[in-house]
Amino acid sequence: MLMRVVNTIVTAVAGVVLIFAAVVVLVATFGVDGEQVLPYGWFGAYLVVLNDVSGAQYALTISLSFLSIIVGLVLVAAQMPRPKRPRPLVVRADEAGTVTIEPNSVRVLAETVGAEVNGVREISCRVRERPGGLAIGCFPRVALGSNIPRLSTEMQVKIKESVESLVGLPVIEVSVVTKYETQRSRRLATE
Repeated sequence: MLMRVVNTIVTAVAGVVLIFAAVVVLVATFGVDGEQVLPYGWFGAYLVVLNDVSGAQYALTISLSFLSIIVGLVLVAAQMPRPKRPRPLVVRADEAGTVTIEPNSVRVLAETVGAEVNGVREISCRVRERPGGLAIGCFPRVALGSNIPRLSTEMQVKIKESVESLVGLPVIEVSVVTKYETQRSRRLATE
């Protein structure tokens, strides 16, 4: 683990240094006095040589500099963290094979079922795998005047039953955090 972190840092720093060096070479090649490119005149004597390149050397210097910039960008981009894809949920594993479902699919099912509850205007859900089953968090926006205890209980029962019967995984918890709709133009809920 530590070695992976060190490798990531070294590679990213190498990419940044490569980009910086290529930009300095480009600036010197385009005619800026080599002594003025870097602070304190660092490498000025070496960069002055680039002020006088012409023809094929000029084209080669620019081409190699742009290639170095691209390689540096690739090195830096390769070290960026990749988004983690959630592990599929195992529905069944036996001698016939393994059946899985993406957590996103369970989320879509929970949102669809939750949206059918009377008074729910909008809903988002979150699905987490826990020991013993799934924990589903629901965040509905409901019509002003909705009976929150009745609506929440109905939503919990429907989502739990639907996920367990259609997906085949146990649901240990359905948490509901309601929020009344804030727009005044909406009508009150009719029960």
